[in-house]
Amino acid sequence: MVSHTSSFPLPRVSTPWFRESQDRRSIAVSWLRGFPRPAINAVLVAAGYYLGTRIGFALTPQPQPIATFWPPNAVLLAAFLLAPRRTWGIILLAVFPAHLLIQLPAGIPLVTACGWFVSNSAEALLGAACIRRFKEPGELFEDVPGVLIFLAFGVVLAPLASSFVDAAVVVTTGFGNGYWKLWTARLLSNMLAELTIAPTIVVLVLSGRSWVRHLARSRIIEATLLAVGIVAVSDLVFGIANAAIPALMFSPLPLLLWIVVRFGAGGLYPSLLAVSTISIWHATRGRDPFILAPMPESILGMQIFLCTIALPMMLLAAVLAERKAVEQTLRESRGRLIDAQEQERRRIARELHDDLGQQLIILELELDQLRHQAGEQLKPSLDKLYHQASETSATARTLSHRLHSSHLDFLGLVPAVRNLCDAVAHETSIEVSFAEESVPATIDPQISLCIYRVTQEALQNVIRHSHAHKATVQLHGGREGISLHIADDGIGIAAEREHAVALGLASMRERISLAGGSFKLITQSMRGTRIEATIPLKSTKS
Repeated sequence: MVSHTSSFPLPRVSTPWFRESQDRRSIAVSWLRGFPRPAINAVLVAAGYYLGTRIGFALTPQPQPIATFWPPNAVLLAAFLLAPRRTWGIILLAVFPAHLLIQLPAGIPLVTACGWFVSNSAEALLGAACIRRFKEPGELFEDVPGVLIFLAFGVVLAPLASSFVDAAVVVTTGFGNGYWKLWTARLLSNMLAELTIAPTIVVLVLSGRSWVRHLARSRIIEATLLAVGIVAVSDLVFGIANAAIPALMFSPLPLLLWIVVRFGAGGLYPSLLAVSTISIWHATRGRDPFILAPMPESILGMQIFLCTIALPMMLLAAVLAERKAVEQTLRESRGRLIDAQEQERRRIARELHDDLGQQLIILELELDQLRHQAGEQLKPSLDKLYHQASETSATARTLSHRLHSSHLDFLGLVPAVRNLCDAVAHETSIEVSFAEESVPATIDPQISLCIYRVTQEALQNVIRHSHAHKATVQLHGGREGISLHIADDGIGIAAEREHAVALGLASMRERISLAGGSFKLITQSMRGTRIEATIPLKSTKS
């Protein structure tokens, strides 16, 4: 952070992150177990430390002995957060030569360089040990308490403690003067790096690849445009050396809000890092909204501004992550409830078919035999009993089929839906037509069941509430998934009748939502109702 013959900065610290995945903790643990080649990983950390120091030098204003933004400590802290504790010593052994390799050529005495390394290492070790005492890196940014732990230990406590040592080393070795001024500058330099660099590293390591892989193409395009936008806006705004319009500093905020809402912590931290790096780069070259202030005050103002916008963004990302986790828990519980319902339907259908159905068939056969053997006096009564038994047997078969369609299990989705439409047309006065196009022959059973149940519920609503004469059911397979369209020519769903169909509509929406699809209801009084649903074929084989 200080310069001898040239300007030289002091090292700083860093901290953890958050990752998106259904079981984030298990992903973190599996990655930690995958740190088995400690030597290789330690060399990578050393390379990152060296590169971070180079960047820190480049972001040091030449007239000043103070580093404005110091990445190496953040790199080291991120490594300690990700690596098993047993490998921390190996990492330090690999980083120490990298530290000397860049410090000594800059004219820093060996004793001073070693003192700074002790300070840097202690900062990273203290921050990582305290943070991991309460949270593992995979959980750190999933909730507000995790973010507060990160801020308390990684961003405040560790830099606060190490800055006393850093500033003392600079003053006692004659590389600078003004202890408290140096202490303040180094503290903010460390805090800013840890707020942006360490979370970004953990994000990329723990879930960067899977995060991108699970994004739809449209989301990837959106993320790319936002990334280009945040870089362009930051470069334009912070590159303007005009103190008359300091409000321009807030121009990146709308984009940051968009990013955190749409992409969570995985998009936020790299964006914050980009904004911080670009703004600090321009500030160290005299281009920033504080241009009328002296260089130290200008840089201090920029550091405080960046920390101020980073903190609420981090908390917002944590709140959104908490909400997402709660929604995921609710979806999983609803999914389990639907699975339990389907299992119970299957069990009852099996009992109706195998137990009650078989007994009714036996009763029907015996009554048929009796009515042929009985005299003329008993024959009418036995005929009546026989027909009642036949109707009861048919009703049991119908109920069994409605509860669980064997066609769906053995013939597939299209024959099952076609059979359902034929059954409704046969049992009612409604003319039901069915059409399908390009539906894959093999579909994930859960998706098939979802489409079948939605069709079944929709047709039941047509029968009970629409007073329709005609209904159409269409299935279409495409790149986006399977589309289901169900329409009738009935009276529609008027406001006063919404409660009558609300439960069925809610059930359909819930099933489609759990399958990751979209559901749309179009209705107009006396002009019929139309349901449009699309379910992605993520588990489909063509």
